[in-house]
Amino acid sequence: MAIMTETPIIDSNILISFFTVDKNYENSKKVIYENGGFYNEFILCETLNYIQNKYSHFHSMDAYNLMVKGHNTFFFLPIALELYSIASDIRNKYADNNYTMTDCLILAQAEQLGFKVYTADIRMQNYKAVEVINPFT
Repeated sequence: MAIMTETPIIDSNILISFFTVDKNYENSKKVIYENGGFYNEFILCETLNYIQNKYSHFHSMDAYNLMVKGHNTFFFLPIALELYSIASDIRNKYADNNYTMTDCLILAQAEQLGFKVYTADIRMQNYKAVEVINPFT
């Protein structure tokens, strides 16, 4: 598969909204269906764990099946091993932002590949090396 840099990395908070039909569902649906989106293993785990803990195992498996097995809108983008040290550097450099390691991996991946990030996480918007878009605003 050719990498499509116009397709963003979609953070777990956007995916959770999409799969749980919360107050931002319409916006998340529009973002996902118009642009598609990449996710990595951390985004997948955060999304599925949240859905399982808040709703049920079955809801989580439905989301998994849609993302991983049966939908041409979601694209898996594995995190390259060298991104872990880059993410750690980001986390240390921007310690005041309280980025999680997952946030830093997403930002490192987006920066390396030239992707935008769609997230509702306001803290991630402080990282200027990547275009971070909050589709809910």
